[in-house]
Amino acid sequence: MSIQVDRRTLLRGAAISSITGTLPGVATRAHAQRSGTLRFGLSSYPPSIRPWENTGTAAATVKLLIYRGLMGLDAEGNVRPELAASFVPDGDTAYVAKLKPNVKFANGAMLTSDDVKFTFETIMAERSTAFFRPNFIALIERVETPDPLVARIVLKEPSATLPMQLASPHAPIISRASMAANPNSPAGHGPFLLGETERGAWLQLAANPDFHRPGLPKLAGLRMIAYADENLRVAALEAGDVDIIEYVPWQSFDSIAANPRLSIDAVDGPFMLLVFNATKAPFNDRRLRQ
Repeated sequence: MSIQVDRRTLLRGAAISSITGTLPGVATRAHAQRSGTLRFGLSSYPPSIRPWENTGTAAATVKLLIYRGLMGLDAEGNVRPELAASFVPDGDTAYVAKLKPNVKFANGAMLTSDDVKFTFETIMAERSTAFFRPNFIALIERVETPDPLVARIVLKEPSATLPMQLASPHAPIISRASMAANPNSPAGHGPFLLGETERGAWLQLAANPDFHRPGLPKLAGLRMIAYADENLRVAALEAGDVDIIEYVPWQSFDSIAANPRLSIDAVDGPFMLLVFNATKAPFNDRRLRQ
């Protein structure tokens, strides 16, 4: 019997942590349970899966499978430590991250605080195209490494949002050694390892035997197949060519819900916001904004 789960449920079961719940549905089928390989219908082929760039939802989905950051999200969407064993404030303008021991990157190197320092400095570098570069430059003064498993992040001003930013798929920790050896293929740490790919068509992922969470992932692998056309994506699901799809189009909700071999569980999440330019009148008046 086929089941469909929302993106957050899928990511929980496959040991992937989602940063938002904005996708309107994904689906799993019995095939995955029999073979141990899940066939995932992506909404597009990721234009890039460079660790710190934001190139869309499909890319973020893949990055959550092969990378991890200091922080992550639990099944209810709450921020929790990921590669960090603990992440606590140190006064008003610093955080101390104690790293989990024996965390191995995809290149075989072990995670240390030097990799954390390298990651933050690379994100903030002058020619960086990282999504969080402006945020980090405005907020972070420096990263100290008093111990191989301790990183101290010194801030320019107090911040309560840094842990949430570090849970983003666009802020994973990358091995310094891997970037030096091959800057086009940096090594991170996630529940899956990237294997063969066919650009524009599919990506093959295999379970990471060294993933830091015991018993995870529960799948042997994932085959991520791109269906940019939403109608073809739904048709592939209904035909059994894939076990899961992301971005179920709204016009297909009723037909999927009526299909006895499928079910749908849509979850809404925050994806829009209103920003005031507080440097110009009348919004530069705090009383008005309040």
